[in-house]
Amino acid sequence: MCLHRARSVRPAGRRGFTLLEALLACIVIVIALLGLAATLSYISRSDMSAQETSDALNAARAEIETLRATSFAQLAALANTEFAVTGLRGLNPTGTIQVNTVNPALYDVTVTVSWRGVMGERSLNLRTQIAEQ
Repeated sequence: MCLHRARSVRPAGRRGFTLLEALLACIVIVIALLGLAATLSYISRSDMSAQETSDALNAARAEIETLRATSFAQLAALANTEFAVTGLRGLNPTGTIQVNTVNPALYDVTVTVSWRGVMGERSLNLRTQIAEQ
């Protein structure tokens, strides 16, 4: 029986990477870069979504300020009405006003801004109470 010595993958005395090692290294790098690209994409979308939410909040605050400047007697007539939303261009925003008039001296007012943004359908509610003076 003849025993042969197994040859190593690399001939003795040679340095460097084999083709298989280089290929595996490239695959690992590509997988890492794909993960990084997905993370960067998510971060970018999250940043845009935060900006949209900030713009919607500013629009709702502006509408609340407009409602505070409206006479108390006219507030009840604004229940279930819509308003034009500014600052959310291209996102098809809609704004609605709800006025709860159960207490005749204190109205509960909710302003809702809805839009279609980078994260899908979104809405924001801003609620305040306005008292008769």
